[in-house]
Formats: sequence, C-alpha cells, structure tokens
Amino acid sequence: LTDYLDDPVIGPQLAPLLYEGPVSRIDEEVDYSEWLPKFTVAYHLKEDVMTYATAAKGFRSGGFNVYLQGSDDPDDLIYGPEYSWNYELGIKSGWFNNRLIANAAVFYIDYEDQQVLQLIGASQTITRNAGKSTSKGFEVELAAKPVQGLELIANYGYTDATFDEYPDP
Repeated sequence: LTDYLDDPVIGPQLAPLLYEGPVSRIDEEVDYSEWLPKFTVAYHLKEDVMTYATAAKGFRSGGFNVYLQGSDDPDDLIYGPEYSWNYELGIKSGWFNNRLIANAAVFYIDYEDQQVLQLIGASQTITRNAGKSTSKGFEVELAAKPVQGLELIANYGYTDATFDEYPDP
C-alpha cells in the first residue's frame, strides 16, 4: 500500500482516505432545510410570441470539510448553506411556421453566503462561505430551418459576476 502512496498520481487521492487524524472524525450533526418558492408569469402577445418573468429562491445545503488537515480553526470543519434569489425576464418566439425561433432573456442572481473553494496551505482546498455576490447577464438564441434536413443554431450568453462582500478569513 505504501508503494501506491508514493505514486505522484494515485498517492494524493488515496492519502485522504487513509488519514485517521482527529478532524476526519466529525461527530457533529446538522440539518439544513429551506422553503423554495418559485413564481412565474407568462403572457402570450401572439400565438407564437410569449413573454415571461420568473422569480425563484435558490438553496445549496451546507456541509463538512471531511478531509481537512492542518487547520487550527474549528469553524473550517463546517460550512453553511448558500442562498440566492434568481430573477429572469424573457421572450420566446416562433416565426414562419416555427422555421425561425428567436428567444432572449435577461437575468439577475443575488447570492448570500455563497460557497466557494479556498486554498489553504500548499495544496488543500476547503469550502467556505463568502459574503454576498451578484450575477447578471443575458442570453440570445436563434434557430433556423431554411430547408428540410438542415437546422442552423446560434446562441450567445454574457455573464457579469462580482463579489460584493468577500471577507478575508
């Protein structure tokens, strides 16, 4: 087994499984649950043109950094849940008997306690909760069927994501 631990490829993946230090035994129990509402309104301007607006709450459970080694901070063992509110406005349309599809959307996401990976030491990462962040952008989609058997598709998306508050641990 020690031959595998010395292997530069297998060793780093195998070592955490064999580590028996005190932080690998987490006796803590946590329970994360959240109510996740989603609201959507759609309006058909015409038979082939629909606009919509959506608001939804997002949630990612917290957890444990089970392979954590070398940190003296007990708060590093557990990370909390991540919350978000997601907003989207869009239009979906079909033209010329749906031979041309044109869709567009704009979005805004407001994160709180976003989970991020941080490097500690020389080669170990752990999950921590950042402060607040936002993400906004748009997406455009065009699909055309100029002749039978041929479909042309083009998509473009843009995202501008920023950390608004990021505490330095």
